[in-house]
Amino acid sequence: MKPFAIPRLRSRWCQAWLLWPAMAMAAIVTAQQVADAVRNSPAASTFLRTHAEAIGVLAIKVESGGDTTAYNGTCCYGVLQLNTTNIIAAGYTVAQYRNAGLQEQVDAWSRIQSRALDDPVIRRLQAMTSFDGQPVDAPFLLACVQLGQGNCRTMVESGTCAGFRDRNGKTICEMAATMRAAVGGGTPPGSPGGSGGPGGTARGGGAFSPGTGTTPGTAFEYASGLGMGDAANAIKLMAGALLLLWLAWTSKATWGRFVCGRVLPQDMTTTVLRAAGVALVALLLIS
Repeated sequence: MKPFAIPRLRSRWCQAWLLWPAMAMAAIVTAQQVADAVRNSPAASTFLRTHAEAIGVLAIKVESGGDTTAYNGTCCYGVLQLNTTNIIAAGYTVAQYRNAGLQEQVDAWSRIQSRALDDPVIRRLQAMTSFDGQPVDAPFLLACVQLGQGNCRTMVESGTCAGFRDRNGKTICEMAATMRAAVGGGTPPGSPGGSGGPGGTARGGGAFSPGTGTTPGTAFEYASGLGMGDAANAIKLMAGALLLLWLAWTSKATWGRFVCGRVLPQDMTTTVLRAAGVALVALLLIS
């Protein structure tokens, strides 16, 4: 039985090694802390600094619940849910960004959104007082760049708020209404949707909102960025590979003893059958 102890021990270490890069140390921040970080950011435009309070509300009420390590399960990370493309463009890996402090995350987000606010579709909206019955105010413009100016352009060209919806069915207008109500102390109309960030098509996905009946699977994925199914498959693959390595090692030793006459033919047959059973288990784990 002793040979099995090594693969078990190794598999435990491999589980930790597999999951460690995806883990991040959570830091929960408040809307005021996010707003202060925006005001202190050298990358923030005058518009972003002026409306820092609304951005704080965006972070807490719409995107991440204030968790700097938040992952929405599809595309976006951090307190303000920057998507993977923009994280890489900002010079980070996903793991580096999730482990970055609040100010560093806000600086990266502000740099990208300050550029997004110069998009022609934003200037077009700024010339309007309302769009499809919605006031074109700071929450509206922030929602536009947060869900992506490409998606905002799609909405504007359609002439209606329903011209773009994220994968949760939420519109830019609904995100703006959520921010507007929260800033004014009202009740947000409906549950918020996640963002895909500025640029192309936002994939959405809905940011995690603490205290809404999260399942263990969702909580695991939220904390690690790795689905429980994916983690289980990785662990099974590693366990199967370790079993095959153990089998190769013991088979080599047994064959050497057989050749030297230290193992009887009938014992060799039993050993081969046992090895075949172990190999079958390993293959089942890997498949």
